[in-house]
Amino acid sequence: MKLEFKENICGFNFVKIGFAYLCDEPLKAKFDGKELIDYKLALKLINNDLLKAEQSTYLVYVEDKLVYVGYYSGSFKTRWLREQNNNLYFWHSDNIDNKVNKLIKDGKSVTIWLSVNPYATTKDNKMVNISKVLEDRIIMEKQPEWNKVGKDLAINKKNTKTVMEILNINE
Repeated sequence: MKLEFKENICGFNFVKIGFAYLCDEPLKAKFDGKELIDYKLALKLINNDLLKAEQSTYLVYVEDKLVYVGYYSGSFKTRWLREQNNNLYFWHSDNIDNKVNKLIKDGKSVTIWLSVNPYATTKDNKMVNISKVLEDRIIMEKQPEWNKVGKDLAINKKNTKTVMEILNINE
């Protein structure tokens, strides 16, 4: 499958890593004490090595519309997926999963994208993963409809000061 990129989303590039679909075999597992017998939402990865993708920012698109932004620590697999029946079950949260389930049943395309290089360089030339910062910036600038947390960050920034400002520190 050909790699697809979204370039310059708030200054960073993203690659499409997979798409959601409904698989034939349901997941038989328990989550928060509930047994999930008919859970069929799965993710088809473009490259299975992406399961090991380190901390990153992710985007969820419905067709060509950005609907959700997040970040994860650890690996992509531990945040997003459960494996059973040779399927990778899409396992984000009830809220997101239910929305994606409905969209897939309605024939919509739902894709997942990861930031290619979520790093910034410090003054002493060390690379720092800024996935959470990138998530906040995209939420503030793009206002994806499924994100609830973070939409008021821009307002908060107008009504708050940095510690440097408060203490009158010049670096």
